[in-house]
Amino acid sequence: MEFNELEEIARIHLKNLQNRLIKKDLILQITDDVIHELVKASFDINYGARPLRRIIQKEIETKIANNILENNYLNKKEINVSIKRGKISVD
Repeated sequence: MEFNELEEIARIHLKNLQNRLIKKDLILQITDDVIHELVKASFDINYGARPLRRIIQKEIETKIANNILENNYLNKKEINVSIKRGKISVD
């Protein structure tokens, strides 16, 4: 599987996440750098796209869920996911 194919799969997974968040009146904004970092961090020639799903859950979905539980999005409708200091940041 090629790198750009994995980027497309990442975009599909993130679009599904966006659709789930819309139901909670939240808008997900993700930079292309994040998608590139997700693919780079999860690339494994033997396992294809499977590690990608896990890294999206770990690096993005879990952080968003924790922020929702901590009521961090009460006064805000947009979730920004970007690269800060070389790491994926969820604001």
